[in-house]
Amino acid sequence: MGVGGSRPPALIVYGLMKTRDAVSPIATSQVFISLIAFVLVYGFLGAVGFYLIVSNAKKGPKPVSA
Repeated sequence: MGVGGSRPPALIVYGLMKTRDAVSPIATSQVFISLIAFVLVYGFLGAVGFYLIVSNAKKGPKPVSA
């Protein structure tokens, strides 16, 4: 029998604790700030990666010396 949904670990699965008691007391604003930070950091890294790929593609391959 599998665990339904995205419930946290075994204590909840085996009925020792209710799901509502296991929820973290994190404010919605904290989650939103974390999401924005994640999007900004990975967006920046993606833009840098894209820039590097494009600039190297424009240079083309190095000439082969014989």
